Amino acid sequence: MTNDWKEQMQKAAGQLGIPSANIQQARQQNPGPGGGGGGGGPSSRGPQSPRLEEGLPGNYLSNGYFDAQGNIWPSLIVEDAIARARDLGSTIKSTQLRRFFGRARYIEQKLNGTSFPVVIPELYQFEPMVAYAVGRGVAPPIFKAIIERNIQWAVTGEAAFRKGFLVHFESIVAYFTYLNPSSASSRR
Repeated sequence: MTNDWKEQMQKAAGQLGIPSANIQQARQQNPGPGGGGGGGGPSSRGPQSPRLEEGLPGNYLSNGYFDAQGNIWPSLIVEDAIARARDLGSTIKSTQLRRFFGRARYIEQKLNGTSFPVVIPELYQFEPMVAYAVGRGVAPPIFKAIIERNIQWAVTGEAAFRKGFLVHFESIVAYFTYLNPSSASSRR
């Protein structure tokens, strides 16, 4: 396997203004198929991006998903999830939000038959998918910022993805539906 995809990712990241240090750090932590890496759990530290995502508080996910004992921070399930759902307001449809969550669950299912490094590129694909949705006007810029911040941590290991990102994202979707009942499906 060649490193062409790595070079293409580096070039695309540069065009989008993503610091190359973030990509280098992610590559070192998760070198890809057959390269080991993966880690996870409370000792993993996600890359700290120097960029400030639009509208997010600076301390959002500053300590990752887990406390020192490896448990997800309760605030990510309640307070932070409510805050992110409120940030989204009514600027995105519930179906659009659920489509992205469904994609995350698909990646989780795929992970059941493979190793974590194999799904890392699919996690990174969230960023251009969300950018496309924002560009089309079907998702707000804050959603892009939320996903980017979460992907920085989700790629650090399987536990971060399964027990951190998925749990937090599911909570955001649930509170978004609660706070925006008119955005939810008309099956009521």
